[in-house]
Amino acid sequence: MKRRLALAQAFLIDPEIMLMDEAMNGLDPEGMNLFREAMKNFKNSGGSVLLSSHILTEISSISDRITFIHRGETFQTSSVEELEKEFRSKLGNYTYFELDFLREDELDEICKVFNLNAKFDGKLLWVKDASDKDIGNLNIFLVKKGHRVMQIKRAEFNLENLFLQKIRELEGDRK
Repeated sequence: MKRRLALAQAFLIDPEIMLMDEAMNGLDPEGMNLFREAMKNFKNSGGSVLLSSHILTEISSISDRITFIHRGETFQTSSVEELEKEFRSKLGNYTYFELDFLREDELDEICKVFNLNAKFDGKLLWVKDASDKDIGNLNIFLVKKGHRVMQIKRAEFNLENLFLQKIRELEGDRK
């Protein structure tokens, strides 16, 4: 409730710019939604917000531009679209199939027959850079082999994973 009160107080003075540090910490889901909508409305009415947070999923959902800081140093500022494109190029464009099981010989067959880069982690079959046609054909193949496919989903852009990858790269450069 204190966070909600602080947000309401910030809007009382009708600012042009808001600077917020970890504003979402301690908010319940309803409060986070209220905050998200308030920030979008403020931005749409011409206001600017500088928001510092460790909750990267929330940052990517409300921000136009994101600046990464590590050990007190800024190392990248980009639009969310640019970051998503970078995520896809660095970490790949994966689709996963939630399966009951998959034998090693079937995984080998998938890689050879469909010419796909695939791996199975015991629950999910991860397929990299598959087209929609590949995904449909692979689903038919799995069902014909007697597998129960519970879910097929494209991996979503994840700002946190991209940030961690970038930190690993930075740390590697410093060694």
